[in-house]
Amino acid sequence: MTAKEMFESMGWKQTTNEPSHIAYERRYRTIYFIRDGESGIVTSSGHINMHVLKAINEQCKEIGWI
Repeated sequence: MTAKEMFESMGWKQTTNEPSHIAYERRYRTIYFIRDGESGIVTSSGHINMHVLKAINEQCKEIGWI
């Protein structure tokens, strides 16, 4: 399963897929994968469960960070 499929199965929607970043949103929470400059992950969610962490790890693999 791709990261996008994993996120979508949990109710997240991919809102951006640009060369500079990818973003997923669910309700009032957002997860950004920043690919420009200092690459990293930014989240507006204070809590990430293990299912979301697995999707984050899969996205990192697909980007080539892992």
